[in-house]
Amino acid sequence: MWHVLSGWLGARGRRPPSPLYAIPEGQRVYAVGDIHGLDALLADLLERITADIADAPSHVTLLFIGDYIDRGPASKQVLERLGNLNFPANVATVFLRGNHEQALLEFLADPVARPDWLGWGGEETLASYGIRLHAPDGRLRTPAALAAELDEALAANNHKVFLQSTKLLHRQGDYLFVHAGVRPSVPLHRQLESDLLFIREGFVGRPHGLPCRVVYGHTMVAEPLVLPDRIAIDTGAYTGGPLTAAVLEEEDVRFLQVQGG
Repeated sequence: MWHVLSGWLGARGRRPPSPLYAIPEGQRVYAVGDIHGLDALLADLLERITADIADAPSHVTLLFIGDYIDRGPASKQVLERLGNLNFPANVATVFLRGNHEQALLEFLADPVARPDWLGWGGEETLASYGIRLHAPDGRLRTPAALAAELDEALAANNHKVFLQSTKLLHRQGDYLFVHAGVRPSVPLHRQLESDLLFIREGFVGRPHGLPCRVVYGHTMVAEPLVLPDRIAIDTGAYTGGPLTAAVLEEEDVRFLQVQGG
């Protein structure tokens, strides 16, 4: 389901003045939206980013907004690709944590309490590691048995370390990058981890009041959304939409996109 977001109007129906948010001079940021196990689309987008970097300034940040796994067929391959990126020395990489990575880690820690992850697309992630839901006799395996096998597979591929090393947020210039959004009017140092990973209704369609422009995924939009205080980049790749990267340089905003077949 698409969530089409609209702006808000100020007094007398006028849009409030837009502050000028900027990435520091000499820097460029590529922020990639929710991937959800679509390795082929990720490979195509990385090719476009690689070509685009050719005329970049001296410092480049390649940032991923989270939700690398689940729903699509190739979560393992996505994590393998992200863990082995090969870019020039002037390209720094930042990996944020999405709610799907958080749910997987919680499932590993307590599969009895968090079996709901399997219904969020976790079954597809298990399949990408060759893990079967059913035992040879046809019985459904327990969450504990599935978690133990997945934990072993993640560790063997160094993917668990990658997932555990993901960040909740990243600041660069006047921009804040998070997976889901922020709680309006709450100072950044008091934001809850659960909001940064999961918030939707309290953030979408409401001015947040923080002195930064928030770039986020999590809530799908039919096309990249640019509003005075936010940019939304989850364009629903796993539902057939494009995979999107926002390109931010000084005060400029543009987008690179790839579409599945």
